[in-house]
Amino acid sequence: SPDGTTKESIPVKKIADGIWDIKLDNVVSSGHECGFGPHGKWFTMTNNTRQNSMGVFDCSDRDPRNWKRVTEFKDSHWVGSTPSPFHITYSMDGSKMFVSELHRKPAKSAIVVVDTNTWTTIKRFENVGVDLQTMHVTYDGKYVLAIFSGFQRLEGGTFIFTQDTLE
Repeated sequence: SPDGTTKESIPVKKIADGIWDIKLDNVVSSGHECGFGPHGKWFTMTNNTRQNSMGVFDCSDRDPRNWKRVTEFKDSHWVGSTPSPFHITYSMDGSKMFVSELHRKPAKSAIVVVDTNTWTTIKRFENVGVDLQTMHVTYDGKYVLAIFSGFQRLEGGTFIFTQDTLE
């Protein structure tokens, strides 16, 4: 918070079954994307622009009032306003999180592969394409497809790599 004090938790009000209301007094950094791991064990959210990190929350309890922040993931390349975490997806088994990394033009985006057991970077794919968007794992779990669509720079395409061997 601006005055240097911190709160242990933010009040969460249940509106109806599965609907919750949260009011934030102050937003330090803009979040761009968030998501749940495939097993419902954790929730992650990108913190762009100022923090360049990703909060990781244990969401195993069905009541979000009981969710706890367990760690913060930050890649060593995330400094300044960019590059920064942009979009996320997970491997089918939840052992990896794939994060698109936004760069300012003329640089191209990267993909950061995160080990979700240690929340550390295990691989980076550099210079993938401009304005890398959300990735998707094929239904058979074999490949990860990353779409880049730099419509401002007249470039677009798909970058594909194997989910397990990261090739």
